Amino acid sequence: MSAAPRPARRRAHQRPRRTFDRSIALARFRWEILRRTADYRADIRNILQSLAATRGCLASELERDCLESGGGVILPAFGDGVGDPEGYDGICRRYGLRTLIHPEVRFSDDEMAAFPVFADTPARQPVVKDLTRLRHVARRGGDISSRTLRRLFTTTPVAAGPFRPSAKRIHLGRLEMLFAVFDARTQGTSFRRIATDLDLDPDQVNRAWATARRLVSKWFDFESHLRSCAECQRYGDGKRDRMCGKAEQQIGLRATGGSRLRPRSAGGLELLHARRQGELPARRSARRA
Repeated sequence: MSAAPRPARRRAHQRPRRTFDRSIALARFRWEILRRTADYRADIRNILQSLAATRGCLASELERDCLESGGGVILPAFGDGVGDPEGYDGICRRYGLRTLIHPEVRFSDDEMAAFPVFADTPARQPVVKDLTRLRHVARRGGDISSRTLRRLFTTTPVAAGPFRPSAKRIHLGRLEMLFAVFDARTQGTSFRRIATDLDLDPDQVNRAWATARRLVSKWFDFESHLRSCAECQRYGDGKRDRMCGKAEQQIGLRATGGSRLRPRSAGGLELLHARRQGELPARRSARRA
């Protein structure tokens, strides 16, 4: 019989269970998607303009004060418009938020756990089960054991909020890489440059962009962009055969010679986008039919 020691039997739970970690990570994931969407950014811009008009200041000054002194939290104001309590609460309900946060604010996991921005985060919230025992423990003071916590509190489900990402499965450990690729690509950086800067494989960059593109389906406000973009204005006037790179990325066109555009109507642009998405057959297959 061998005298080699037998390996110790693996216990069922070697690490302590962390109840809210996944819910907090999902909340941060949802916030990273929401703060990049064009609709939310437009709503925040409108409410800042309404609040600035109510307080008699410039929207840029209010925005700077909100980010520097208020931690990015936007509070309602008395008066008429989207900044009044009724309009403010309506925007919160639309996105399932507890309060409105400026889209430039980023949260760590610890910050999200301390201040969850979504009303349904974490997915299960503690509720007092034994108020008498809780009062006794509070008078006694000192540390509270996990067994006592289970006797004091129970958990109750929270209804899912209205803003949920369209993803069945997501690797929470790759969120930073996913949104780093998305931010760089929407700024016009090439895939090869992104792969070099982030030290990633080109296939990883392509997959991350495809996933982020599906999750953040609308990150571009066309109306505001067309008023300020000289390239897109020249395209609309027929003096340029392509829109700018950002606009082409938003409608799903590749920044290559194969995606070169000619001046066309809005209806023709919609047909081109539908063909790129596979919703309509290509021109050659349509001719064969």
